[in-house]
Amino acid sequence: MLPMKSWLYFFLTLCVALLTIGQPLIVQAAPVEVPAQQPLPPLDATEVEAFFDGLMAAQLEIHHIPGATVALVQGGELLFAKGYGYANLEERKPVIADRTLFRPGSVSKLFVWTAVMQLVEEGKLELNADVNNYLTAFQIPATFPDPITLAHLMAHTPGFEEIGLVYGLIGIC
Repeated sequence: MLPMKSWLYFFLTLCVALLTIGQPLIVQAAPVEVPAQQPLPPLDATEVEAFFDGLMAAQLEIHHIPGATVALVQGGELLFAKGYGYANLEERKPVIADRTLFRPGSVSKLFVWTAVMQLVEEGKLELNADVNNYLTAFQIPATFPDPITLAHLMAHTPGFEEIGLVYGLIGIC
C-alpha cells in the first residue's frame, strides 16, 4: 500500500495529465441556428374522438370514476366535446357534455390564478397591492399590520386560519 503522500502525488499527477490531455479538446462550439417552430397542423375531430374514447374508457375504469366530460378548443372554436360514463350511477344516467354539471373543486384555482397572472402581465393587477383595492362588494377588515395581497392569497398565507372569517365574508357578498 502506498503512503498517503504517494497517493497525493499520484492524484495530482493524474489531474494535471487529464487537464493537459483534455486541453486541446476544449473548443467553443459554433452557434447552432434553431429553425423557427412551424405551427401545428389542425386536429381532426374524428381522430380526437377516437383518441379520447380509448383514453377515457381506460381512465374511468382504472380510477373508478363514474363520469367525466372532455372539451377541446382549437383556434378559439370548440373542436370536440363529449361526455363519458354516468352522471348518476344508480339511474344509469349518462354524462352529456353540454348538460351535465360537475363541481370543479380545486381545479378552478389553476384557471383563476392563470387569469390573475395574465392581468398582472397586462399591468391591470399588482401581486403585492392590498386586495381591498380590487374589491367592490365588501372589504377585508384591516386586522393585520400589513394588508392582504394577491400574493398572500396565491400562497395560502393571508391569515384566514378561522373558517368562520371566510364564511362571514361570503355572507356579506
